[in-house]
Amino acid sequence: MKVYYTLLLSLFLLGWSHGQPQGDDLKFYDISPQTISVPELLNSERPLKPVEVDGFWISDQITYGQYKVFLMDQKSRLTAAAYQKLLPDSSICTAPCYQRYLNSNEFDEDAVIGISWEGAMEYCRWKTEKENAGDNIKYAYRLPVLTEWLSALHFSREWGVHNGMNRNYSDWLWNSWVSYTIYQADKVEEIDFVYEAKATDDKTMKRKVAMGNSFLSQSKVLQDHLNRSYYSFKGYKHIGFRIIKLDKKKNKKTFKKLMKLWDLD
Repeated sequence: MKVYYTLLLSLFLLGWSHGQPQGDDLKFYDISPQTISVPELLNSERPLKPVEVDGFWISDQITYGQYKVFLMDQKSRLTAAAYQKLLPDSSICTAPCYQRYLNSNEFDEDAVIGISWEGAMEYCRWKTEKENAGDNIKYAYRLPVLTEWLSALHFSREWGVHNGMNRNYSDWLWNSWVSYTIYQADKVEEIDFVYEAKATDDKTMKRKVAMGNSFLSQSKVLQDHLNRSYYSFKGYKHIGFRIIKLDKKKNKKTFKKLMKLWDLD
């Protein structure tokens, strides 16, 4: 009986998600260009002009099994300290539970949790370099910005697509947290503000946004999630991540920005 309750406690602390395919075979949804009402999708009454969002592909949440492919590749390349930063954060549950999460395969089909924003972006860079030959980069991967995440949510509702958005785990966004003042903005660039913090910046400059409901935080008003910030260098038990696939020709502006950030241009 004690083992049974320990298992229940572990599942509660780790959250619960539906199974996803193992390995590095990601499923992507093709989101067409669209004009969205940000206040409507955030369940907010504040005024903001409709915004146009370019087309993109968005994945399901990355599973632990998929993330482990990345970890195995990085372990031989990095120092022990650098590799440690990519692992799930030890704060996600008790010490015995955490060791079980690290060392077993029973959670491989579930969304990976406890990964920092920085770890998620390193996964994106790794996948970008891994899937492009040499200097000829045609596709790139990164975390979604707010308008993309809302577009994907709108898509899933309109077409009845069950992609796990706004349910079990929140999603890391590329956005920086700026006391979220998007309601003074009327351009996509202002809504999707991104500041790439330097190593020497104060930690208050390293705050990011996580969007969507989770097993830990439920709200009918999605705007509530924009009132919370999370440190980019820390992982959280209720936050997973999904990624955006960018086409060099179709997403020229954001593609170029990402290449410059990673010194791949």
